[in-house]
Amino acid sequence: MKHSRIKFVRLPQAQRRHCELWLKEWSLYELGQAVAGGEQPHLPVVAASADKATTTEASVPTWLQPATMGPDSLPAVGDIRLLYPDLIPHVSVPSYCAIISGWEDGLFLATQFSPFLWPATMGELLTGRKEYPLRVICPWSTATLSPFLLGRSWLVGKLAARELRETRQVFKHAVTGKAIPKSLEHRVGAPIVHPLDPRIVYQRMLAAVLAPLVKRTAGEIESTVTIPWVSASHETVADGGLKRAAKDCQSSGHRESYKCSELSLDLDVYKDTRKSVAHFEFSTSAGQAATRARDLSILCRKTGKVVPVVKGKASVNRADLLAGFTLLLKDTPVQLLTAGKSR
Repeated sequence: MKHSRIKFVRLPQAQRRHCELWLKEWSLYELGQAVAGGEQPHLPVVAASADKATTTEASVPTWLQPATMGPDSLPAVGDIRLLYPDLIPHVSVPSYCAIISGWEDGLFLATQFSPFLWPATMGELLTGRKEYPLRVICPWSTATLSPFLLGRSWLVGKLAARELRETRQVFKHAVTGKAIPKSLEHRVGAPIVHPLDPRIVYQRMLAAVLAPLVKRTAGEIESTVTIPWVSASHETVADGGLKRAAKDCQSSGHRESYKCSELSLDLDVYKDTRKSVAHFEFSTSAGQAATRARDLSILCRKTGKVVPVVKGKASVNRADLLAGFTLLLKDTPVQLLTAGKSR
C-alpha cells in the first residue's frame, strides 16, 4: 500500500512570529468574550506593546483631530476613510477602510484595516504606520462598494503610492494566488492550513463588517435606471422660463415615465432643452403632484452624487446621469418600472 508523502514547507521566521503574536491577541479576545458571558459584541481593538497586549475599549483615536471630522462626499482611490457609525450599526468599534481601485459602474474596491496589531494571514500586510487602527491592512477583505455608501465617512488620510502598490500586490495574491514579492514576505502573516484554525473565525467576523454594504451596493445596481436620451451636450433655446422649457420637453419628445409600485408614485423625467439638466417630477396615481413625498433622493451612478427630492421635484445635471440613476428612500434602493416609451 502506497502512502502519499506529506511535504513540509518552512515558513519565514517573520511570518511565524506574526502568527504567534496574533494568536496572543486572539486569546485576549476570547478571554474577553468569556468574561462577557459568551457574547460576541465586537472585534477587539488592541492598543499596547506586541508582547504585552491588552484589549481596550474602542474610541476615536486622539490623533484624529476634530478639525478633520467633516464629511467628504466624493470618495477617491487612495482615500483612507472612517465609516459613519450609523452605516454599520452592527459594529461597535471604529471601522477604517482604504479605497484601492475604481471598478465598473462607478464602484470602488475598498479594503479594511485589521483591529489587531499583527497580520493574521498572508492576505494581511503591515503598513509601517504607527497609528494602531491603520497598522495592518487586509486586502483579502476587499469588497466592491458604492461611492454613495463610501461617501458616508470621514476622510482621515491617504495611502502613499508605495502603500497603494503593495496593497494591490497582496490583493492579487489573495484573489489569484500570485506569489507575494520577496520584499513583502516579512510583513505578512502565515498561511492557513488547518480547517480548525481560529483565524478562519476571525476572517468571518471581519468579512461580516462590510457584508451589509455589499448587499446594499448590489441593490443599487439592480435598481439602476438608464435614460436613453441623456447626454452631456449643452443645448440652448430662446428664453421663455422653466414652464416653457417643460412644455417644449413634452412636445419635442424628451420625457421618460416610470412607476414605483412600492410608493404608489409615478415619476416623469424631462429633458430641459434650455440647458444640460434633467427634471424629476413625482406624482400620485391620481395624477396630482406628490408634494408630500419625503425621504426620497436621486443617486447618480456616475459620480455618486445624491440629489434630494424637495416637494416632489429634483433637478440633476445630465452629465451626472450618464451611468443612470437609482431612486433612494431613506438610503434604500427603490425599484422603478418603465411606464412608457420616450416620446
